[in-house]
Amino acid sequence: MQIIKLPQELINQIAAGEVIERPASVVKELIDNSIDAQAKNIQIKIQDGGAKLIEVQDNGIGIPKDQLATAFESHTTSKITKIEDLNDLMTMGFRGEALATIQSVSEVTAISKHSDSEFAYKIRFMNADEDSPKPEKTAHQQGTTIRVEDLFDNIPARKKYLKTPATEYRHILKTLTNYFLIHPEIHFTLEKDGKQVFNLPDIKGSLPNSLHTNRVSQVMKNDWAEEMIDFFYDGQGIKVGGLASLPKFHTKKTNHEYIYVNKRPVYDRGIVKSVLQGFSRYIPHGEKVPFLISLTIKPELVDVNVHPRKEEVRFINPYRVYSAVEQAIQKALQREVSLETNGGYSTSDSEKDIGFRRLRTRSSGKPDFLRDGGNAGASYSKTNSGKLRELKFNKRLSTFDVQNSLKFSEKALESMDGAVSEIKSISQIFNKYILVEFESELWVIDQHAAAERITFEHLKSSLSDEVKNTQHLLVPEEIEFSPAEIEFLKESSDFFEKSGFELDFEGQTVKVKSLPADISGADIGKIFREIFDGAEDLGDIDVASEKVQEDIIATMSCHTSIRSGQSLHSDEILSLVKNLIKCSNPYSCPHGRSVVWKLVIEDIDKNFDRTY
Repeated sequence: MQIIKLPQELINQIAAGEVIERPASVVKELIDNSIDAQAKNIQIKIQDGGAKLIEVQDNGIGIPKDQLATAFESHTTSKITKIEDLNDLMTMGFRGEALATIQSVSEVTAISKHSDSEFAYKIRFMNADEDSPKPEKTAHQQGTTIRVEDLFDNIPARKKYLKTPATEYRHILKTLTNYFLIHPEIHFTLEKDGKQVFNLPDIKGSLPNSLHTNRVSQVMKNDWAEEMIDFFYDGQGIKVGGLASLPKFHTKKTNHEYIYVNKRPVYDRGIVKSVLQGFSRYIPHGEKVPFLISLTIKPELVDVNVHPRKEEVRFINPYRVYSAVEQAIQKALQREVSLETNGGYSTSDSEKDIGFRRLRTRSSGKPDFLRDGGNAGASYSKTNSGKLRELKFNKRLSTFDVQNSLKFSEKALESMDGAVSEIKSISQIFNKYILVEFESELWVIDQHAAAERITFEHLKSSLSDEVKNTQHLLVPEEIEFSPAEIEFLKESSDFFEKSGFELDFEGQTVKVKSLPADISGADIGKIFREIFDGAEDLGDIDVASEKVQEDIIATMSCHTSIRSGQSLHSDEILSLVKNLIKCSNPYSCPHGRSVVWKLVIEDIDKNFDRTY
């Protein structure tokens, strides 16, 4: 076996695998360059999910004619000159291979007019192994335009791994959202397949590396974005600034965790944990809240060169950073809460008391942190002086093992077929459970779990039914979503149509004209919000997957008309039991919880030491 030296064009194409993973990676590299060029206006055009065209135009300082071709050579950069510069780096990018690798896997056209130049110049790369072309004089305003066409056409092995245009576009949108949020001082426009998606004028007076509520509400179409608390910290070489939702918007999962370090979007588990730790007194254990956080830290205290695409960083003193984040959150929440020292809550209209009322849940008079957190218990007490002590959350209650739950319920329902005629009595207790008495058995049925199972199977079967059991709305319900969520709904329109939904799209608004009859009384906006929040990454949801479909149907089923705590008439109780028996899997709800608990008379007798 002979060892050879690879040609430079092949080296560039291999390097592209690390830097240019998909169209979103190209967008990221070009936006970084525009921001580093001090652009105040950036226009992005996307066609066919970025595979056909990615164009980024800016009004930055531009590239001089004699450096235009050099910019596309390997290991060339204007950001660093020596190894020590890495310690002081504050620009968005510095890699010397970015433009070279983009050029090696696509056709690239660059047009630029430098601020000191009278003319603009254009250069075009048609294939990876050609000699550097000569710049040609052309017309262009100050700044730079980069057109990337036919991405990965010359590397079929790479192109076959690209997803559908809709999916690739959602990844691009996710990348761009990070820049939209952290750069309110820049006017961004985004055009997709000839139609404008975003036009975000710069917010006057805003600064780079800042988070502005107006920009957040423009980009995010969520309830929590309209009501946020701001938090700050400044000390020991670290500045923390951010926005977080009110505790009342807590969810089990969230796709909205935006972290920036020196303007660079990154992900850091320690920071996420610190934010949640700061909220720990105000939300149930295990819940999350949407947040945006920007850290400005001395360059020598953070290493940004630990990830090929700069998506992670390493802090020299992580404890100091995480402690700063937690303190900032806690102080902000304390500003919002007013606890009266002589017992009870303040009833004044002070600013703090108004802030406290903002934390209250929409469904209860108590603040979230005084409510029962489901799997987490909250406790509080008063001192002899009447002062409210610090709230503490009890350890999360252990959940019933799902496998045992299924086996347990299955045994309970083995003889269900034909059992209705053997019922001696049936009743409801605590507005939560149904008691069914037989000759020698007692069944306890969780009414909400049973209703979930029934609705789940109805909705699932409707996917293959030609005639849908739908409820048409006299007045369509209008719901606003973020662009990424709109794209997901459009891409998944066939599935939702088969499920019984009729959706019309108008910009970032969806009009729900009809919905499955099984969930006709449900909060449709809340259902979709839970679907989106339940996904780890909205850009990676494959709605064609049977598991994903079942997860979505399970979420819809949870919003059935029969809830825990709802009083039922005798006819409703009997109907629920009958419909449950008809289910193909009446053993558990779609989330794996038991539906039925069976008690035989012998077991009951044993508990009373009764032998006759």
